[in-house]
Amino acid sequence: MKSDDLKYRNLKELLSRYEEKGRGESIAFLNWFLENIFRLDGIEADDAICDRPNDRGIDGLFVDHNQEMIYVLQGKIKQKESTLGDASLRELAGTITQLDNEESVQSLLDGGANEELKRVLRRNSVRWIQF
Repeated sequence: MKSDDLKYRNLKELLSRYEEKGRGESIAFLNWFLENIFRLDGIEADDAICDRPNDRGIDGLFVDHNQEMIYVLQGKIKQKESTLGDASLRELAGTITQLDNEESVQSLLDGGANEELKRVLRRNSVRWIQF
């Protein structure tokens, strides 16, 4: 894959089969990313996505049990070429603090977070992220 393949006009072709699942562009990209970069199969990739209202800024969550790593994912697509800046990264850093300790994870599970996010956390036995 060349970097030009990831330009918006070319990316649209790659994402069309993922958009057929009824997902927006950014989540279609996240789905493609999970399958092609993380090398997950289609079911594992679908299971990692939790992008819905009240997702608390978490579009996907993948737990690599072998490496003991938790990946908190957000999908973003820009239609025009430009630099991203650091605002999105700061927001993501704030999002990760929701998984800072066992109490904050339990708060997500007990609170108004969407059911897909809760299901991903429970299925993977996520208690908290240690930095």
